[in-house]
Amino acid sequence: PERARARSDAEMDRFENSTHAKNWIFDEASLSARRAAANASALNRLSSSEEGAPSDVTPLSVADEALLRSYYETKLQELCRDEAANDSSRFTDRVLYSAQLYFKRFYLGASAMEEEPKAVMLASLFLAGKVEEERIRIADLVPKYAKSMQPEAFRRLELRLLEALGFQLVVRSPFRCLEGLVQNLHAKLADSATSPAELEEVQATCKALTAAATDSICGALRTDAPLLFTPQQIALAALQSAAAARPAAGDAAAPGGGCAVDFEGWVRASFTSVLAGTLPSSISVAGTGGLGDGGGFS
Repeated sequence: PERARARSDAEMDRFENSTHAKNWIFDEASLSARRAAANASALNRLSSSEEGAPSDVTPLSVADEALLRSYYETKLQELCRDEAANDSSRFTDRVLYSAQLYFKRFYLGASAMEEEPKAVMLASLFLAGKVEEERIRIADLVPKYAKSMQPEAFRRLELRLLEALGFQLVVRSPFRCLEGLVQNLHAKLADSATSPAELEEVQATCKALTAAATDSICGALRTDAPLLFTPQQIALAALQSAAAARPAAGDAAAPGGGCAVDFEGWVRASFTSVLAGTLPSSISVAGTGGLGDGGGFS
């Protein structure tokens, strides 16, 4: 019975069985259709004479809304980095990712003409803090970033956000996937080390790869990638992008220290059997220097 229960728990924990996988991974056509429908609905309300129609809102095109969302998603990441610099126990990458997903999901069924993106950004951070068990209070957000907003209005927006998410709050993070991938790569490289000096090079290499891949993931989060690809795909593509900037095995030593990485060989040896057919040929993050840029898997 214990073994059966363990198998059942492991099965339930598989990504493909999560609400994230079942309800929040789309194709590009579906994303475009949802956003166009939300935009059209808001424009219809603006042009209607029904009581309660928001007559003081500037009409926006689908492209306008995309630019507005992109701006506030960038601001969300900047806010997290600034706050985490003062207290590393809060506004961590876990909260950053969860909040960014909540923000993206909210605007699949709503328009920026209906809810101000800055307020939704802050509500997403507040809710992510609860889910990820980090102490983020309304008083940490509203007085500093939205002084004119009343706490009661903020709580109403939180409820609307919850309803828009279908109360599906658990998200799977590419940052956590990255940790596991780097641990696996570290073990592979360490097995080949023959001296303490080489082990130090392995440590330096994995640290540098983690930093570069984290930057790539943050770039990907500002695009539609989290709504199109799994966290595992995003993390592995980010690590590939980081490794591609380093010399291949057999080349000269990496600038700044560390060791060369046969990344493609490591992927084939470690993941081909379990990931065959699941990796995107590329994940493009235009203008961010992140995923894509000539990298990817084929």
